[in-house]
Amino acid sequence: MRGWEGEAMAAGDGAAELVPNRLLWAARQARLLTQQQLAEAVGAAHWQLFQREAPIDADHVSKLERGMITWPNARYRAAFRTVLGTDTDAELGFYSRRARSTVEVEGLTDSGREVDTVRRNEFIRLITGLGAGAGLGISELAQPGARVMSLAATPMTVGRVGRTEIDQVREATTTFENWLARYGGGACRDALAGQLRWAAGLLRGQIGGSTRRELHSAVGSLADMAGWSDVDAGHHDTALSCFRLALHCADEARDWDLRAEVLSDLAMQAACRSECDDALSLIELAQVRADRVTGTGRVMISSAYARILAIVGRVGDCQSAVSAAEDHFAACQPTSTCSRSTVFRQATETDLAHVNGQALFYAGLRDPAAAPAAVSQLRTALGRTDDTRRRRRAMATAKLATLELLHGDRGEGVDLGYQTLDLVDGMRSARLTDDLRRFRSATTGRTDPVVDALRQQLDSVLQVA
Repeated sequence: MRGWEGEAMAAGDGAAELVPNRLLWAARQARLLTQQQLAEAVGAAHWQLFQREAPIDADHVSKLERGMITWPNARYRAAFRTVLGTDTDAELGFYSRRARSTVEVEGLTDSGREVDTVRRNEFIRLITGLGAGAGLGISELAQPGARVMSLAATPMTVGRVGRTEIDQVREATTTFENWLARYGGGACRDALAGQLRWAAGLLRGQIGGSTRRELHSAVGSLADMAGWSDVDAGHHDTALSCFRLALHCADEARDWDLRAEVLSDLAMQAACRSECDDALSLIELAQVRADRVTGTGRVMISSAYARILAIVGRVGDCQSAVSAAEDHFAACQPTSTCSRSTVFRQATETDLAHVNGQALFYAGLRDPAAAPAAVSQLRTALGRTDDTRRRRRAMATAKLATLELLHGDRGEGVDLGYQTLDLVDGMRSARLTDDLRRFRSATTGRTDPVVDALRQQLDSVLQVA
């Protein structure tokens, strides 16, 4: 069996810490294969390629994914590449421990230069290959340097940059986060764009050491906020420019939380555009080295994954991801070491109910049996959300109204519909408008005069949205 296993770590030798192979896991999950199914497919490919039997089973795949085996022999690697549709071993997370010393790169942690299975060039190759021809422009996300910095204000004279400027960038992020939560992305995206140009220009200033990394984290967080504001407003092209800058900053700062957050937001953007393959690929990338992400970050990644799974119709997997988010939440403690004051750092029970309710809402649209759990989560979130998060209240109320009208109490659905109309007054959010359109569709085909009256008001609001 040594020919199959290649480089395996001897049990209990203490020579190295096992590092899960998230790239191989993600590639298998993307193709909806169990470990046994992948083993059988690799065995068949091995025979087709080399006319030789391959003694591989689910246990061998499990050892690869757990990092017990990192470098199967050349024939096995070729069979894996054939089955999983990749060009290089690196795209599947395979590496030789003997060669590790020659491929050191800067990891995205505070420990400086280190060896890591997710190497920068491999990550860039993988993300460059996503979304080809799908219109997302994901290939541009990996382009650093001048193109990324095109968002910076010009001309701009930048001198010494220090703690004061970093604090200003962080304060701007918190301010616009609150503005987005209250009024929607359409109300703040122009002001945010100007603030981001100023902040990106600071990256050209005189700054060094750990302070430079803190600045990149701060600017990257603001860029991610600007990108999500553009998504909420329906401006997806400019959102991608912001996300590209945010991802570059995460790389420069060695900030795993920020990297995961940007990839999660990119995945949700792809889902908003019904580009589900890209959404799944991006959220799986966000889970690469999830052990480096804060506990609350893992909560939000799992909830985002759940929502995407529901959108693509995988209701059972969605429910499993919701359970995983709840398990992560039960096991984690809030931390102040994350990039910015967001749910990635300070996830609360209200945040958990909201994001899981959103995911289960899409599951409820697919399967009425999932609707009660979604209703329960959304009601919990609404009971704890005040008007400082007015956009969240409006979106949750619209979704709850839709479920009640489709699967529950018609009268309750109508009442919640009117509550939604009160909340959307003055709101500028394309995503909220989508929720209103979805609720409007739920009223179609009903001849009840009460529902008719509500539908007419919805039509009036949607005409000017």
